[in-house]
Amino acid sequence: MAIVTSVSWTSGLILFSILTAVSDGASVSSSENVAVNLGVVEIIAAVAGVVVLVVVVAICVEKRVHVESMDRGPPFWTRSLEFKQEYNGGLSAVSDGMNNLSPFHVIRDRLGQAVTDGARWDVGFTEGKHVFEVVWPAKKNRGVNSSIGLATTEVPLKKPGRLSLVGHHSQSWGFDLSSRKMVHTNKRTGGFAKQVPDRFFVYVDMDAGKVGFGEDVKALGSQALFYGYLINNVKTDRTTPMHLMIGVCAPREEVQVYYIGSDVPQGGFSLVPPVPVPGQVVVYNTGTPQQPAVAQAVPVVPDAPTY
Repeated sequence: MAIVTSVSWTSGLILFSILTAVSDGASVSSSENVAVNLGVVEIIAAVAGVVVLVVVVAICVEKRVHVESMDRGPPFWTRSLEFKQEYNGGLSAVSDGMNNLSPFHVIRDRLGQAVTDGARWDVGFTEGKHVFEVVWPAKKNRGVNSSIGLATTEVPLKKPGRLSLVGHHSQSWGFDLSSRKMVHTNKRTGGFAKQVPDRFFVYVDMDAGKVGFGEDVKALGSQALFYGYLINNVKTDRTTPMHLMIGVCAPREEVQVYYIGSDVPQGGFSLVPPVPVPGQVVVYNTGTPQQPAVAQAVPVVPDAPTY
């Protein structure tokens, strides 16, 4: 915004100078006034064109900087996670336009109707921090208004029309992956400049009432971009459970969601394995979408002596 503001001030000063010059030259003859006015119009048009061009470039630069300034690696609290079986309920609540291919894999089989269908994670959260992995192919079948976020059980699992189901209701806070906007009470609350990949991670922080997103940690490790906490101001009254929820409207659209773990003060596994130090024992996340993450201590063998 600083760039755009600077441009506005500069263009304002230029136009003010031009108008002042025109005012000072008001005493010239009639024919001269016509020539001067035409010249002024040309100058103003040229300045306006330059200003528009600079503003557009500034906006693009701001978006690029925003993406490049993202953190590498997931949030710090993911260094100590514990897989809690009681949270691994799956997407058990689905609309009548969707089917479960597995507890963690749903498909929309409603055809020929302008209806947005949803699926909700079985377990809701009132506190703590929790990590999910999502597989949602963008080019294959991720449709318009595909949304993900948090919602209470008051939010309906289907609604007529194609819309951001998660975020349309007052008791839901969503991220529309296609339009890349945040939605609450059917109002836009923010935007995001980057395309979300086929596989991404979701970081639910119920202690602060926010939801973060990031790249595939399993594939990229500590180099995975953390997009930041895009969803904010989620209700955290400690009595109303918030469920992870998705909304889809494309035919045969498939989504997979896997619970990875929840934060614990110490002794848990790290979402990104630490760099081994000879002689230490480190904890690795050995889970897969088919087999949930578990903590496993792996001894690091010291380097062999050299002679």
